[in-house]
Amino acid sequence: MMSVSNVSAGAAASGYYQAEGYYVAGSPEAEAAASWFGSAADELVAMGQEEFAGRVDDAAFSAMLDGHAPPTQRDAEGHWKEGQTLGRVVDGERQHRPGIDLTFSASKSVSIIGLVAGDERVIAAHDEAVKAAMSYVEEKFVRTRREVNGEIVAVPGKMVAGLFRHDTSRALDPQLHTHAVIQNMVLGEDGKWTALSNEEIYRNKMLIGAIYRNELAQNLERAGYAVERVGHDGITEIKGVPRELMDGFSKRRKEIEAALDERGIERTAVDSALASPRHPQETSRKGIDRAELREAWRRKRSPWASPSISFASSGRQPL
Repeated sequence: MMSVSNVSAGAAASGYYQAEGYYVAGSPEAEAAASWFGSAADELVAMGQEEFAGRVDDAAFSAMLDGHAPPTQRDAEGHWKEGQTLGRVVDGERQHRPGIDLTFSASKSVSIIGLVAGDERVIAAHDEAVKAAMSYVEEKFVRTRREVNGEIVAVPGKMVAGLFRHDTSRALDPQLHTHAVIQNMVLGEDGKWTALSNEEIYRNKMLIGAIYRNELAQNLERAGYAVERVGHDGITEIKGVPRELMDGFSKRRKEIEAALDERGIERTAVDSALASPRHPQETSRKGIDRAELREAWRRKRSPWASPSISFASSGRQPL
């Protein structure tokens, strides 16, 4: 599935969108879990700003969320000129909308095979599906407003996004998902930054989610897995993962369902979303040792599968 939400000022300042705030500082997972994405990031690297290459630089990312754009011009001595500051002044205070968060979530069976069974190909399949969807977003829907022939119109531009891959739910169940955070600034051909016009992204969120699911299904099939599309939205599931195992790793879902039942509310997708806490800074998952967590997951898996079982090799189903 894929959801879209505005990045709140509180979330931007909380460190939630920082690798070390989620994984143990300096761990391999922290280094691999956060990366830059977008043609504006590529252009900044080409200009010589190496902090936009590879892993997300937390200071640069946070500054952009606060409206401080990276410089794109040098002075006569070759030093970077001060970058633009975006936002509008209201009652003497500058206000800037940080950006939007497109969250791409793999299904429970995909999360289990990738995270509990430890098949890195499944995680790579998710990562590539996210990038494919985000490339489409930039090409088709990233727009900014500029004056053209005396009229304000929406025009294409280049984006900077941070991709933050997470691997647990709030209840510490395996849940493979990526926050693709698009900065609220778009780089134009003139080297100037202007605010993101995000209406088309919101309007096409169902299409973006479908692109992710289709790409994920194809990537998994290339890795040798048999997949099936489940439900009205065509969620991509890996065949052969026992329902009991998926239910056993769904504590968060059970908490939401219990809350809905207590209120006498039907278990629709919308009501489930409303029953779930929506503030990332409320999470208690920070600084978790991933090796210890994976070992706990594998012990929990044992009633359904031998710890020595090999998931999905040579194209066979996992269980």
